[in-house]
Amino acid sequence: MLQMQCLGDLTVVVDGVSVPALTNSKAAALWLYVVLTGGTCSRAALCRVFWGELDDAAARANLRVLLTRLRQELRGHVRADRTTVIVPASPPWTLDLAAMDVPLTNSRDDIAILLALRIEDFLGGLRLRKAPEFDDWLSEQREALCRRYLARLTTMADGLREVGDHGAEAEVLRRCLSLAPWSEPHHRALIRTYVDMGQRGSAIAQYEACAKALRRELDVAPDASTHALYEAVLHGDPVVPAAESAAPIQASSAKLDASRRIPLDDSLPWVGRGEEQTRLTNLLTSADSRVVTLMGPGGIGKTHLALAVGVALSDRFPDGACFVDLSDLVPQASEKSGTLVAHRVAAAVGAVLPVGRERDALVELLGPRRQLLILDNFEQVADARDLVAALVRRSNGLRILVTSRQQLGLATEWVVLKRAAKIQPVVTRKLAF
Repeated sequence: MLQMQCLGDLTVVVDGVSVPALTNSKAAALWLYVVLTGGTCSRAALCRVFWGELDDAAARANLRVLLTRLRQELRGHVRADRTTVIVPASPPWTLDLAAMDVPLTNSRDDIAILLALRIEDFLGGLRLRKAPEFDDWLSEQREALCRRYLARLTTMADGLREVGDHGAEAEVLRRCLSLAPWSEPHHRALIRTYVDMGQRGSAIAQYEACAKALRRELDVAPDASTHALYEAVLHGDPVVPAAESAAPIQASSAKLDASRRIPLDDSLPWVGRGEEQTRLTNLLTSADSRVVTLMGPGGIGKTHLALAVGVALSDRFPDGACFVDLSDLVPQASEKSGTLVAHRVAAAVGAVLPVGRERDALVELLGPRRQLLILDNFEQVADARDLVAALVRRSNGLRILVTSRQQLGLATEWVVLKRAAKIQPVVTRKLAF
């Protein structure tokens, strides 16, 4: 029996014996990719995903080496012909991910199994070099898995509420909020659960935790329904039963008024516009440079200059310029950084994203827009670079100006160094989107 564990480190166990040579390896990742894309994949697609930066001959040679290794280590679990790689259903194999899809019951054992899954750590120990298409696929898989997992947890919480097991319901809802701390429906559900348990103090504390999370993550206050619930708890009034499920809203609710424009303050006494601002303006209005990083140490005026450029270019973009301050965000793991930045950008343009599919929803939201997006202090969330790449790859009209102490490392990024005295362009673009 082959067992593949992909939550955290990617590990392989064959007949009860670990195969350390495959831990967090490209070979194991390739096998898993074939499994999760339907069990069959063309050689051409695998070459593109895993060796996209190599020429075709080199990529195919690398694939042959990995397939030979997989045949040796996982006998019978991989087949290939001249065009296709297949993972057969027999001999049997299992994935730890399968525990997420077992039939839901309200038994304590099933609850414990579901809560123990760390879906957000999918392939958390895997690092593949020079495989940007795989990185994109991995980001999308993490988002999709977290969305499914959150939906499963929410369904379980609803079921526990129906049978009156409020203690277990609270435990499940807390796990939901560990994945989506900005989800007000889950906060409201947990507040009501605490009320049902007779824990008024915990309910009040949960509202305060909600307000703090929304301020930290999205820079917004709780909405009217959350505040009304809090007031009822605070004054000992009857709490109206929830008419909602805590299930995430659908992507279609993430709408943006097409006429909305975020004004930038042009009353500030800007200095040093001249050559510095001209260089950035020229880049951001060029069809060839959709991501520009203004890089330099702290305290030398990157934010000041970026705002000046935003003011100057606001009227050049039909949807205006939008400034997003990331300085107060706490560094997180890659997928969490992307989620935090997605919510912060959405809040800045006046939208709300559905929990669990933030990146896709933001791409859909900004895709048709012609806008300048300024992401300030990006070094705080450097692991969110994949979100930036996805936005510019799928939107021809979007331009992104990033201020950071380090470059993003994207293939098409233009980097401009900000010195204390002047600004110097240094890096040329490498590839086209």
